[in-house]
Amino acid sequence: MKNLLKSSALFFALFVCVLMNQSCEMEQQMDNPEGLAAPKLPTTEMFMLPVAKFEGAEDLDGKTNDGTFANFVHAGVNLLVWHTAVVLNMAAPTAALAGAFNQDAEYIGNSTFEWAYDYQAPPNLGGQNFNIALSGQYVNATGEVKWIMRASQVGGFSDFIWFEGQTTSDGKSAAITVNAHPNNPAPVFEIDYDKTNGDQQVLLRFTNAIPGDAANGNYVEYRADNTANLNRAFDGSGREPARNSIQ
Repeated sequence: MKNLLKSSALFFALFVCVLMNQSCEMEQQMDNPEGLAAPKLPTTEMFMLPVAKFEGAEDLDGKTNDGTFANFVHAGVNLLVWHTAVVLNMAAPTAALAGAFNQDAEYIGNSTFEWAYDYQAPPNLGGQNFNIALSGQYVNATGEVKWIMRASQVGGFSDFIWFEGQTTSDGKSAAITVNAHPNNPAPVFEIDYDKTNGDQQVLLRFTNAIPGDAANGNYVEYRADNTANLNRAFDGSGREPARNSIQ
């Protein structure tokens, strides 16, 4: 009789464990019924111009009769000004986005994943503390993802949409809108990014999107082609946008 009771108790315990495991599995399936995996995070590469020191100017010395050296200097100055504007507007959101790569995403329903984390800006970007909520939602059968990054400053503003846009499933093409400031949550840049030919060719364009700005629509564009001898190029139109900052 004692052995029978022990066997019954053991069977009951096993039954409860199996039932609980099945309940957990069913709950997990209900949470993510499509069994979706978290989308590929947007690369920080698409948020900054890859400007290195201009080299080769010394090779053009003495060729000023045809304007080559003057054109080189003019292009370099314009690029430097654009690059400064991009850095001033993009350094903070790019650094905040980088924090997502150290976090796990949580499925929150409606084909959407969220990375929620605390971020402290470095001293050169103001040193403030933020709560970041980055969401990525699958929007079609091809796996394109809609992204929204919201920031709330501890003791300050809340739910500021720092950027939003869409990427392809592989993250190699993107169209992103970056907003200027919590006190002026209007667009400052439209970013277009595209990697093709097995990542050998890259296009990255920043377009001034400030409403009513005299330079609205002007852009700077970076192109790379690792299959060519002259494999880097910058192009643009007009002047850079005004400075904006999260600080």
